[in-house]
Amino acid sequence: MFAYRFNFWTTPSSAEIPLTVHLPIPHFCRMILIALAGWIGSMPEVALAAEPLTRIGDIRVMSREEIAKAVPIRIRGVVTWWNSRDNLTVQNDSGGIWVDFVQARNSDVWRGDDSILDKAVEGMEIEVEGRIDPGGYAPLILPSTLRILAAKPLPPGAPMNRASFFSGADDCQRIEVNAVVQRFYLQGDWVILVMDANPGRFTAQVSHAVAVDPAALVDAEVRLQGVAATRFNTRGEATGSRMFSNVPGELVVTKPPLQPAVVPKVTLDRLLPFRAKPLGPHRVRVEGTVTYSLPGKFLYMQDGINAVRVETTSSMALNAGDRVEVAGFVFMYRFIGSLRDATVRKTGAAGLPEAVEINPGEILALNRAAVETSQVATHDYDGHLIRCRARLLAVESGLSGKTVRTLTLEQTGATKQDNLIFRARLHDG
Repeated sequence: MFAYRFNFWTTPSSAEIPLTVHLPIPHFCRMILIALAGWIGSMPEVALAAEPLTRIGDIRVMSREEIAKAVPIRIRGVVTWWNSRDNLTVQNDSGGIWVDFVQARNSDVWRGDDSILDKAVEGMEIEVEGRIDPGGYAPLILPSTLRILAAKPLPPGAPMNRASFFSGADDCQRIEVNAVVQRFYLQGDWVILVMDANPGRFTAQVSHAVAVDPAALVDAEVRLQGVAATRFNTRGEATGSRMFSNVPGELVVTKPPLQPAVVPKVTLDRLLPFRAKPLGPHRVRVEGTVTYSLPGKFLYMQDGINAVRVETTSSMALNAGDRVEVAGFVFMYRFIGSLRDATVRKTGAAGLPEAVEINPGEILALNRAAVETSQVATHDYDGHLIRCRARLLAVESGLSGKTVRTLTLEQTGATKQDNLIFRARLHDG
């Protein structure tokens, strides 16, 4: 038996008379009522869970487990970067986020007309509905619909915070950076600028409208506004930072580059020594004699007892003994100061320096002694032309299409324990 309480009255002024009535209800009816009561009781929670998120900042702080529940969103913001009909970034006063139309189509989430995406360019305020997804690194939006609202100014770029930018925390946020352009290359419709924020090297993917003459930007100091982005691995860990910019005027040259011929000149042993005032990320200029060259990749040059490795895309054919002048950016290669992204100019021929007769075991001993005493080695022979005697143990040819052979050699010491096995690499041509 179920008991129900009814209130009866005869006139508006009459007193309310409560009456409890006991009615027999069949068993299956009771089961239906119980099920309905449970469903009705859960309705407020269902409505709350289905309420779409409207703040990008709230999405950015959610855990991947929360995001994986495909929470619905309704976001309004300004498009800060646009990549045709594939993806874009949108930002409002709480933050920025990636909107992925490719994945939305593949997941059957996108229900809109692709033609509207041609209008969702930088500076347009849009409203996006859909759901959030954990993404490969940071949370993103899988859109179901998109509505164009109005043109609006782009959010100002926040000054670069190196800790946030290089850790990936600024992903999809508008930032502004001051940096030196060290190299450029073309990638499809994009210009890729390799930049150094002094310190901190990263790339910027910009349109040709942003970098009209990229060659003229090398070694220039520039100010760039754009969207921060992050490279990541299959574990969702940040592996590098970059920026995106499509809007003309977002890159401004604040200090034009020096021509290679007037770049500050240093000796080969003064690339990365102690300086009370650092050189910064600009080019330096050196002179020396070529001891080995692999066009389009690298060369080794020597001046007296000093030698350095130079990485360059120059296809100039150089012979051992050619005298060259090089302007490049200093970096560490195998813990040795070297040059990269260099321009090379042949200045004459000086003849090949005489190779020093020394074996690898002696070189290792000299460097080991310097490390143990925390002193600068009198000579480390890295990149230096040497000669030694050794016994050939094996020759390993390169893979198909490669022109590299590796020799395995053995140097005989005073005792068997002093024997040293090392390798030499031969580049044909």
